Formats: sequence, structure tokens, C-alpha cells
Amino acid sequence: MERGVHNEEGKCKHVFNVPEDPGPYYVTMGLSLDYHYVRVNHNNTPENAFALIYVLPQWKKEHHRAFPKIIRDQIWTVLLIAAVCDEKNQAYHPECLMYRLPKDVLYRIFSLLW
Repeated sequence: MERGVHNEEGKCKHVFNVPEDPGPYYVTMGLSLDYHYVRVNHNNTPENAFALIYVLPQWKKEHHRAFPKIIRDQIWTVLLIAAVCDEKNQAYHPECLMYRLPKDVLYRIFSLLW
């Protein structure tokens, strides 16, 4: 909410698009004393940030070895739980419903383990 002359009210809305490249991103804001809303250029540094968004790398088979061993072990466990026998097309562990998840959803879950 912004206030102008004589307590006039206005609104400022900005959509923040999260980047896809892994790494830290700092959310900052700036202030303008102009009468009308003016976009302010400001420094995206930790000192000026009020929030931090850390974009995690997406898990892919070819990047598996780059993940720490504890993460690789967690991924291996999930893969074992979600395994389906190719010959019979039946889950090895039907009591756990993870076998019903599509592979791309499993891969997304692996990205969250990081």
C-alpha cells in the first residue's frame, strides 16, 4: 500500500517470476519519493534483501552422481519403493502407493530432497 499527498491511497502490484537457474536469489525493494509510482533500480545483494529464494537444481539421471551420498541414498530408497516388476507389471511394494506416481513426478520429488 502506498500513501500519497493528503493520505491518498494507491496500490502497487508486482509479479515475481522465479528464475530456473539454480542458486540464491535475493528479493529486495526500493523506495521513491516521487508523487507517482516510479520503478526504482536497486541492488540485489544480501545486505538489501528482505527475503532469499534458493532455486534448487532439478534432479536428472545424468546429474545423479553430483548429488551428495545421503541424497543419492534417499533417491535409491524411493526408487526401490516405487519399483514395478516389468514382467508382471505389478508393484514390488503395493502397500506404498508411490509406484502409481509418474516418473517425472518422482524426479521432481528427488529435486526437493536436496
